[in-house]
Amino acid sequence: MLAAGNSLALNQDIQEEQVVPAPSRIPDYCMGTGSSSKALMSSNMQRQAVPLSRSEKCIVGTGLERQAALDSGALALAERGGKIIYIDTDKILFSGNGDTLSIPLVMYQRSNKNTCYNSEDAVLISERLVVGPVIDVRWIQKRGGSSYNPETIRVYISQKREIKVGDKVAGRHGNKVNKQRIRGEPEYPGKSRIFDGRTGNPFEQPVIIGKPYILKLIHQVDDKIHGRSSGHYALVTQQPLRGRAKQGGQRVGEMEVWALEGFGVAHILQEMLTYKSDHIRARQKVLGTTIIGGTIPNPEDAPESFRLLVRELRSLALVS
Repeated sequence: MLAAGNSLALNQDIQEEQVVPAPSRIPDYCMGTGSSSKALMSSNMQRQAVPLSRSEKCIVGTGLERQAALDSGALALAERGGKIIYIDTDKILFSGNGDTLSIPLVMYQRSNKNTCYNSEDAVLISERLVVGPVIDVRWIQKRGGSSYNPETIRVYISQKREIKVGDKVAGRHGNKVNKQRIRGEPEYPGKSRIFDGRTGNPFEQPVIIGKPYILKLIHQVDDKIHGRSSGHYALVTQQPLRGRAKQGGQRVGEMEVWALEGFGVAHILQEMLTYKSDHIRARQKVLGTTIIGGTIPNPEDAPESFRLLVRELRSLALVS
């Protein structure tokens, strides 16, 4: 294989698909003006995209879309030409050459990332179902005195979510961002003001520039929203654990400290780093004051992180 500029000269026994995989060839890249890091980031975010309820054919393609769709295993293909006489969610009846062929359909097949190819809002419930306590039953165990031996019952329910504030979206060139606000159609009509290159004056009417391709990633705000008043703490540092699965708290790192310092909020910064974090006695008082009401106390002793630093220095015989 020889590389010359932006083109590749391949040997006769090497296919182009062997050099560049399908997920990297389907996005519309412009490697002549872009960089390899953008193409790598865009290919990586193809894995995080959620499936669409109603897909459309792309306007700009690279020529591999047909082969990728055929190899995906999610399409129902007819062996010969004919006419479709019946279709539902279970099968397709296909008539051709005097014979009727039944093609089965696989709906709501779960992937290894808890997504599916087909999604449709088809579950209708009553308000009485959600008024009382909802119990998440994942298995059934046999009770004493019963001769019935039930098997494990596991039900997967597909969910259709509309895009909302906080969801992460991405473009085709590695640009990803969280939605901060959803504006109305009068504010975003889909057109832009274009200037005439000869005179420099704007055109009379806004012009549609193009149709962007936006991916909705699996990082959704409904799965990431989390709140904590009190919970578990680490044994050594006495700081809140990290992570939503462990009921952890929000970490305040260097950049968060710089932001609070920039606003000059000294008392809030002190509370975040001491009272609400690793001060054992003060955080209990702060929690009680927050619930009941009153003034947050001002403890005189040091937080646990400072005491841990002193113990480490004493273990090294650096301080007495």
